[in-house]
Amino acid sequence: MVGTEDVLEQWRPQLLSLDDAALAIATSKGLVRRAHKELEKAADPDLQVSGDRLTLTWPDHIVTLPSTNFLNATCTCPAADLCRHILLSCLWLRTQLSSAVPSDLSPIDSPPSAPPPRLTHTLKDLTAWATKSTLRDGFAFLQRESAQIEGTDPIVVRFPQTTLTCRYSTATGLTGMLCSCQPRRVCAHQVAAVLAILRSQGTELSLPPSASPTDAAITAAAGQVITHAQTLLEQTVAIGLLHLSDITHQQFVTLAVSAQGAKLPRLSLTLRGIASDIDLHLNRHAAADSDCLFERLAHAYALCSALQSTAPAYPLHLAGQAQRHYDDVGTLELVGLGAYPWRTASGYGGLTVLFWDIGAQQWCSWSESRPLFHRSGFNPVQAYRQPGPWDGIAHPAEASQSYLRLSNARRNYQQRLSSSRQTVGVTLRPTQAADWQTLPLCFQDWDALRDHLTRTRAVGLAEPNPLDRLAILRPHCWGARQFAAVQQQFTWVLLDVNEQPLVLRVSFTPDNPALEQLERLDPDDLQGWGMVGSFYIEQDTLYGQPLALCRPTDNGQPTILNLHFADQAQSKTAAIAPESQYPLMENDAATPTSPCPAIDGLNITMQRLAERGIYGLDESIHQALAYYAGYAERLGMKTLAFAILELVSPAHTPSAQLLKVKYLYELYRQTS
Repeated sequence: MVGTEDVLEQWRPQLLSLDDAALAIATSKGLVRRAHKELEKAADPDLQVSGDRLTLTWPDHIVTLPSTNFLNATCTCPAADLCRHILLSCLWLRTQLSSAVPSDLSPIDSPPSAPPPRLTHTLKDLTAWATKSTLRDGFAFLQRESAQIEGTDPIVVRFPQTTLTCRYSTATGLTGMLCSCQPRRVCAHQVAAVLAILRSQGTELSLPPSASPTDAAITAAAGQVITHAQTLLEQTVAIGLLHLSDITHQQFVTLAVSAQGAKLPRLSLTLRGIASDIDLHLNRHAAADSDCLFERLAHAYALCSALQSTAPAYPLHLAGQAQRHYDDVGTLELVGLGAYPWRTASGYGGLTVLFWDIGAQQWCSWSESRPLFHRSGFNPVQAYRQPGPWDGIAHPAEASQSYLRLSNARRNYQQRLSSSRQTVGVTLRPTQAADWQTLPLCFQDWDALRDHLTRTRAVGLAEPNPLDRLAILRPHCWGARQFAAVQQQFTWVLLDVNEQPLVLRVSFTPDNPALEQLERLDPDDLQGWGMVGSFYIEQDTLYGQPLALCRPTDNGQPTILNLHFADQAQSKTAAIAPESQYPLMENDAATPTSPCPAIDGLNITMQRLAERGIYGLDESIHQALAYYAGYAERLGMKTLAFAILELVSPAHTPSAQLLKVKYLYELYRQTS
């Protein structure tokens, strides 16, 4: 076609920006490959230029492309989204440029010849492009996700934790941005990508204080809740943990509800946990632990202090985010690696399925939970075989043992997948032995597992992720096992290649399928087998709670054996694991030893003071605290030593200082 290159010259930058990688983000790799095959056989279309639009007439359809963004093109075929005809048109137009970039070479892969273009977008530009609500979501998304920036033009921004990719090209600007979640309108990921690029170039944008009366009221309420929470925490320690009452319990419950309304979900969850601990004490429950309650009070006080220091712009990692908030993450490829039931002390039961995300190289999960105190109850064994959790997947049992592809997937900040009706799943094949054997978190050396647990452990106010304790083990030897009648606990020692031990723990409950399955196994038949479990370090010893077994060969049987559901047809109960058997809902049991055993006396002294109340701060306690202050300073714990001295100083509130000392003591234990 004579003159085509001259006609298309003004569209050259946009055409070159739409390489195969960009088209795959906008649609899929399979659709791009199909368009390439059709291009090889198709005859040249009739090209017409009308103002700022290009019209390509093919034998059976007509494609119209606007000059601002070719991906807003329309086609006469019945497809609702970008179709192969639009891709075919883009590919054909690209071939008409004499110096077009080859289809298999992305501009990102080419050596950069110039620095990235400097973006000049303002907050006003972004608001007009994305709306205020999407802009707020974009800021929030960038707060909790790390961004990796590559390329010059186009600029590619990747969010590794969510496996999302965004592309920005100067040829198309904001309106032509691409995101792998394939949104129908501007999404929070695109906003976050632009903000990340601006930040990398030295421009830091921030949201202005909201002028909305509702937002202003919520901000004011948040400040009041934090202040009231600090006061209540101080009063609880001042009166003593042995003098708690129903009024104290109700105050924490009410304050937890207020914190939720003030958009402080993390503080709300913390206060609700304290209320549950107080309820255990009031009911003389065997699980009541005053030291655990004291630690929770200190942690809550530190969280309140951190929130107060950042008011009114509370950062997301401190304020928290509701678990019901999910982000679109596009298409995921997942390996099902087990399922288990669980129950919490607060009366909720549930079913969780574990997956390994191939793209993000991390764990993720899907859960269903219901209150057990309702008349209908909740049976996880039935839920395990009921339809779901997504269209195209037979039931959770199939999902836990299969290699899946999810389209239009949604996931929250804790890597929990949504059961959204928009999500569609496809079972590609059963999980195979090679799937679990090649995972980066499959350990044969317990020292490597110990390093992983230490590295991923949440310290201080960092919010723990239960999935960080998951791993797969390949024991060198399945050693001795026994059942302790007094503790009602089954233990099994697993040895690694260096003969280092790791102890499995399973508590006994009537007709426990997991315990029964483990007892029936023959250690001699388990060579090469793997185990999915939750692991922790306690008193410098590795412990684990098994969730599923992994067969080493594909012999026609399911590779993943879910221990809590094995032989479920013969089970007489719903097989809900007790809280002690559910590692992901408990407080982290991996409590390291203190930096020096002698400093444990400080914790004992603080515990006695917290139980008796602040009025128990007599001369003997003063002397003991002064001794531990000097001892801590000699160990190099100067911050802790200074806080202890302030506790005995009349110039400070004793209850507030006691909570600070307890928090600092626990912080030193975690980091030493």
